[in-house]
Order: sequence, then C-alpha cells, then structure tokens
Amino acid sequence: MSNKISMYQALQDKAGFSVAEESEAGGQVRILARVAEGSFQNWKIVMQRLKLLEKKCPWTLDLSKMYFLLGQDDNAILVFGWRVIIKTENLEEAYAQMESVVRQAPNARFVVDEVRLPGHQSGQRNARYQRGKGARLTSGSRESTPATEHFKFRGVQR
Repeated sequence: MSNKISMYQALQDKAGFSVAEESEAGGQVRILARVAEGSFQNWKIVMQRLKLLEKKCPWTLDLSKMYFLLGQDDNAILVFGWRVIIKTENLEEAYAQMESVVRQAPNARFVVDEVRLPGHQSGQRNARYQRGKGARLTSGSRESTPATEHFKFRGVQR
C-alpha cells in the first residue's frame, strides 16, 4: 500500500476524514475532504498535531475550510469542505510522517456541555394538574427583599 493511501486510511480511522477531490502536481497535493459528523473534536486534535509536525519538517501544510455552493440552480445550498494543501519535494516522505503522527494522536474526550432537564416546558411549570400539585409562589418570592417572617430575631425589635 502506498504512503498516500495509508495516510488517508489513518485520517479516516482517526477523524472520519474522507477525500472528495484530490489533485497532485509539481510537488504539491491539494485535497478537498469531508469530516464525518461528530468527529470534529478528533479532527481538531489531528490538525494540531500535524501543524506541530510541520514545524520540524521540510514540507508545508495549509489547513482551511473551503465554502462552495452545492447545486446549480438558485436553490443551491452553501456547504464547506476541508482543504489540505501539502507542498514538498518528497511527497511520499511527507505522507509517511503525517500517517505516523495521525495514528499516534490521542482520541478526543467528549464532555457534555449542556443537559436538558427533565420535566415540563417553561410555560407549564406553574400549571396545576389533576391532583392540585404544581409550583406555587412562596410568601417571600413576591418581594425583592428577603422574607423576614421566616426568621426569628433575638434581641431585636421590629
């Protein structure tokens, strides 16, 4: 298997990277690819590792988003793909180095940023139900000051 195909396979395995278009000429390869939905965090780690590798190698790497219209008529939708441009005298060596870094890159840790709370919608929170239950205002919630009737004061006259 060639180094280029091995690199593409590593990118697919690690970050859901699938090549849509590729052109190679004069020591440069231009790749337009999609990243699978839900794989962006892994792709972000891979991009960071590749840019760090670029600092140590004789080749250059351009990573960017490319926007274009999908469709020919007036209803064409705007979509984007990832553009990867590699410039070097020895593409095969660059492919091998990139594949190695991609395979060694860690997987992203997924963290839940927000969880929808169970229960009713906001407009139904004070609704009364068949058993007469529901959220009710407390005596202190109608004022902007704290409800002092809930506290016992010692030695202070009101």
